[in-house]
Amino acid sequence: MVLKTRTVVLKTRIVVLKTRTVVLKTRTVVLKTRTVVLKTRTVVLKTRTVVLNEKGRCIMKTTTSPLGRGKITHDNLFNIQGNFVNVTVSYAVAWGIPPADVAALVAERAIYEPLYQKVQIKNTRTKADVAAHKLGAERYLEILRRFWNKWIEDGDMPTEEKLFLGGELLDTEPSPGPVITDTPYLAVRTAGRGKVEVRAQTTEDATRASMPAFAKLVECRYVILEQGDIPPDHPDNFPKKELSSRAKFILPVGEQNAGKRLHLVARWVNTAKPKQEGPWTDALSVTIA
Repeated sequence: MVLKTRTVVLKTRIVVLKTRTVVLKTRTVVLKTRTVVLKTRTVVLKTRTVVLNEKGRCIMKTTTSPLGRGKITHDNLFNIQGNFVNVTVSYAVAWGIPPADVAALVAERAIYEPLYQKVQIKNTRTKADVAAHKLGAERYLEILRRFWNKWIEDGDMPTEEKLFLGGELLDTEPSPGPVITDTPYLAVRTAGRGKVEVRAQTTEDATRASMPAFAKLVECRYVILEQGDIPPDHPDNFPKKELSSRAKFILPVGEQNAGKRLHLVARWVNTAKPKQEGPWTDALSVTIA
């Protein structure tokens, strides 16, 4: 028996995939830059020269300026400036004022005085004369004041000579504060760990810690003694001292003193010169815990 064979040819299908190239567009973004120019402002601080004497101490003003600080009448200016220039010329060498500055001052006087004298004749003066005198007087006054500030105000010349210019003697002594007649109302209690709380009060406000307007400090003096020991009979004999700017404060007396007795007195103090001190309170005492 003969077998027939059959050949089967398989057709193959080739599938070609199409590829797609995608090109991404790039976008360049240019940022605009903005230049900001900051305006600078130059501030010129006015400096003031402080004159020191041979001991390096600042020379205090002792007289007022005869030219004042505000407005001045034309007649007063005329009378003051004459004496001012005459005295300056007489003492310029002794005061160390340069000849050039003195000559400039004298020249300004020669310009100003005819302007003043011209307007004194009311029958012949004109509006132009009055206006010229007004401007000239203002300019001259400013020159005189600058001269005073530069050479006289802080000058190291004797006060009696400076008074020749026409100023007045300054009172350089500080005014005393009010006399303190009030005594603090004291409350003292132990705060534990060797500390004692002190509360000072005024007689007008005895409900909370307070201090009178004329006092700057509370001064306390105290002594720590054994129970039963007698404290000193005068506050000056209390060895320890404490100053407080607050009406309520803590005294750290030390834990090692627990069980001992703290005796304390206090008074109001004003430290402004001249110093003012009020009367002492009676002594209070508390056991330290």
